[in-house]
Amino acid sequence: MSSAQRKAGLVMLTAGLSAKGLPLSNNIRRLNHVAGRLLGRLDEFDEDLYYFTMMGTPSTTEPWGFQFQGHHLVINYFVLGDQVVMTPSFWGSEPTIGHHDDGTKIELFADEIEAAVAMLNSLDDGQRSTAVISDDKSGANEQAGAGEDNAAQATSATATAVATGGSGGGGGGASRNHIHSHRPYAQRQRLRIRPAQGAPRRGPFGFAHAHRELTTGRSALAAH
Repeated sequence: MSSAQRKAGLVMLTAGLSAKGLPLSNNIRRLNHVAGRLLGRLDEFDEDLYYFTMMGTPSTTEPWGFQFQGHHLVINYFVLGDQVVMTPSFWGSEPTIGHHDDGTKIELFADEIEAAVAMLNSLDDGQRSTAVISDDKSGANEQAGAGEDNAAQATSATATAVATGGSGGGGGGASRNHIHSHRPYAQRQRLRIRPAQGAPRRGPFGFAHAHRELTTGRSALAAH
């Protein structure tokens, strides 16, 4: 990309993300640089190794969209008139804590981890036995990875209702932390997603594939 294209792309990304989502996305890229530096693999992991894909031509009447993606960060944007859809989208990081080259400490997903642990602790024994895939993280827990697009995976988690109020119990806190990275108009669209099949209808949707590393309290979630 030329410098002008890069600037225009970042302006578009800024317009598409919330006050939480933009710095989160930028810091995921910065921690990716930290990972590359620690691994000695900056040719594979760095904050500039992220890519824009344009789909269609920006228009006020015709459908168009863009994707911004790289390691642990995928943002899809579909636009049709005044309608916006931001699915699928993913924010993640490994590590979640690190120091950038200038010494700045970056810590991500503290609220998400707290909400995820609260959600898992709210499950009964039966739900928990389904939701917790393993009591430790051996390095062989990954269900799919790079080069395994469209891999068929059996469901191995539990669906929980999203509480409509408060931040404790259920998946409410975890869902709100994810949705608040979107712009308000996209947040409203996400909240219209129907409940997961079989989930109690106490909230707008359910969570599946909740994995917890019990020995450290670290958690990761995939929302559906």
